Amino acid sequence: MTVKTENQTATVTWHLVGKNLIKFEGHEESYKLADNVIAANDFSKYPLTKGSQVEYGLKDGVVTFLRKNNVSKPKSEEKVAEPIKETPKASEPDKKPPVSEEKPKSQPEPVKEQKGQETPSKRELTVSAVAGNKKVVKFLEINDSGWIQVSENIQAQDYKVIGLVAKNKVRVLIVDNTIVEIENTPQKNIQDVISEEPKKEEASYSNNKDQFYRIKQLENQVRFLENNKQDSIEAQSAVNAANELVGRISASLESKPPASKIIEMLEVISEANFLLIQKFKEKK
Repeated sequence: MTVKTENQTATVTWHLVGKNLIKFEGHEESYKLADNVIAANDFSKYPLTKGSQVEYGLKDGVVTFLRKNNVSKPKSEEKVAEPIKETPKASEPDKKPPVSEEKPKSQPEPVKEQKGQETPSKRELTVSAVAGNKKVVKFLEINDSGWIQVSENIQAQDYKVIGLVAKNKVRVLIVDNTIVEIENTPQKNIQDVISEEPKKEEASYSNNKDQFYRIKQLENQVRFLENNKQDSIEAQSAVNAANELVGRISASLESKPPASKIIEMLEVISEANFLLIQKFKEKK
């Protein structure tokens, strides 16, 4: 049985152009756009953003009519404008009831409180990879879900500004496997945490055994910071490669460098190796 509703006005919560989906404030579910609506609207030139006022009609749960209102507060203006037009026309008083009927339908705008119901659905996730074309990303906490699509309005933004870069934490709202909202969450990286470690004046290391323990201590710090995540593996690999290179350099020198210099070389090379790994990941 076909179910069709009268045209109503509403405020847009979000619009996914690629999926032809739209959601209105005060509605729990999202709606598909009919082919005639897609053909009649140029969403790339006239996009529907959060807060846009529209008039729409539904048939069997599909939006079959959609028109963007140019006036930001059409409801209050409808009360004044329509009676003036109808006054000189005695044959059109029957059109007044539908106007009064539309007011209660759009008036339950106290339901704007339902905005708050969407916020808890946002999740704080760590970005593990971003595609070169900016269309999809991966997150550490939901790595099994694979690539997550990015809505077109977010793609148009600077990813470095909004924080959508590898290793950064962000709060995102994901709908139908697509990111529709994002908030940047400032976070310290490995280099920041290590650099903030209190500098202690330690006795200089005099033999290879002391150097070995210092290196192991540095490896344990990296392992602890990343809690066995992907970055920890990459950091460990960077330290191991640095160990091997510093060992070869030290062995080739006639005069052995002091322990402090060896540690300094190890930290600098480890950091350079780690940053190089991240650079290669971003090029994927």
